[in-house]
Amino acid sequence: MSRFSHQRERGSFQRLADALDLLKSNRTRLPYVVEFCGMPKAGKTTILSRTARALDRLGLRTVVVPEAATTKIDLSARSDLFAFNVLTCLENIAQVVTQSQRRRDVDAVLLDRGPYDSLVWFEFLRSLGLLSGAYARTLREFVTMPPWFDQVHLVAFVDNDWPTYVQRYGLDSPVVDDPRMNERHFETLRSAYQRVLPGEGASTPVAPRILTIAGQSRIQGLAGEPLARESVFEVWQQAQSGASQVADAVLSGIGDHRQERIATIPASILPDEVVEDLEGDKMRRFIYHAFGRDSRDGSLRRRAATAPPAPVEYVERAVAERDPSRVQLVAAAYIRRNGAILVLRRARSEDRDELRGRLAVLVTGHVDQVDATLRHGGTNEVENCLLRELREEVAHLDLPSVEPRMAIRLAESPVSRQHLALVYEVSTYSSRVTTVDLPGAGDFERNPEFWPLSEAKRRIAEFDAWSRRIISRLA
Repeated sequence: MSRFSHQRERGSFQRLADALDLLKSNRTRLPYVVEFCGMPKAGKTTILSRTARALDRLGLRTVVVPEAATTKIDLSARSDLFAFNVLTCLENIAQVVTQSQRRRDVDAVLLDRGPYDSLVWFEFLRSLGLLSGAYARTLREFVTMPPWFDQVHLVAFVDNDWPTYVQRYGLDSPVVDDPRMNERHFETLRSAYQRVLPGEGASTPVAPRILTIAGQSRIQGLAGEPLARESVFEVWQQAQSGASQVADAVLSGIGDHRQERIATIPASILPDEVVEDLEGDKMRRFIYHAFGRDSRDGSLRRRAATAPPAPVEYVERAVAERDPSRVQLVAAAYIRRNGAILVLRRARSEDRDELRGRLAVLVTGHVDQVDATLRHGGTNEVENCLLRELREEVAHLDLPSVEPRMAIRLAESPVSRQHLALVYEVSTYSSRVTTVDLPGAGDFERNPEFWPLSEAKRRIAEFDAWSRRIISRLA
């Protein structure tokens, strides 16, 4: 067994157990995405491949996305560095969008360069005068759009210095006398990494965890000549060490990533008369105010220093359940087609006795911190949560329309009063609507039906509490 196996696997046993437990208990989870980037000849690709092997041995299902610049883009395009880097950037974004949404069969995605690296190369071209400031700003705005930029959870940056680059270039390419990059360009690229990657003085809008791995050589040959045998062994050691650091960060990150942080609001600002008045556009305005968004375009408001903050606070779900001073915000929707309402049956595998096997008209979900990206197309966090939940639970809605309708807070118990359902009506024309056949998503049984409202009212006793309230209000 390797040194990594002895030292890291034994030391990370509890984190591994916790991560695997989370992955098994939440089978609809999205994969943990790691982007590898770094200086030339720093050992980035070697560390990535060893990280993948280590994670596979630890039981995580891992996908490796190779570097787009060398596998997807024709190298003949390199004569136009601007076009080449734009093509590479678009391919990087396409891979992030595709791979970050793989459920069920993937636990971790390892990107050999991604959107952060694209930002670095655009900054590098700008520094060399090969990219105008206006183009650079436009590209930056596009690359940093949350639907793809926020899907990267960890950036593993492999650093390097000029002497090591020269040494390793000579080791890898003994026939070529001179390296492809001169020292000035090397240092310009390194400065671009320092400016772009989150940290002190960085300007990236969202900061994932950054792991810096030292790739500099400790071996110095005579007159700068590489000592081939010692250098090869050192590269191997650094790759092992770097891979163990990344694997350890992934295990820790999966635990943090899976921790639900849900939107809550002070109960003191939600008396019953306020809740009852939250209908239609009033509910929409309430949501924008609560999250501090501008209702005109969905963007976050720029508040003056003296303005009160938005009342929503994201809290770990377990903490929120024990705090009666805060109400949890739940996105909910009932689905109509030609006046009929979709009736679902709670799964027999449901943990809660009061819900198991009951009928329901609502698809619901807690508003999570991840909804702040508006990745699923909502104009605010609640709508985004709703669209996310609908995609996880219901198939073939086919271009649904979503409209705010009402807010509901039940009074049956203290726990009920801790949840505020913000209810939308979803209209569809699809005749193929069904539940999603995805392990772990199974809140509902297969083959739901559309019922006339009169039938739902006649059998109202068979529904769960929230659904009974909806049916009564609609009737």
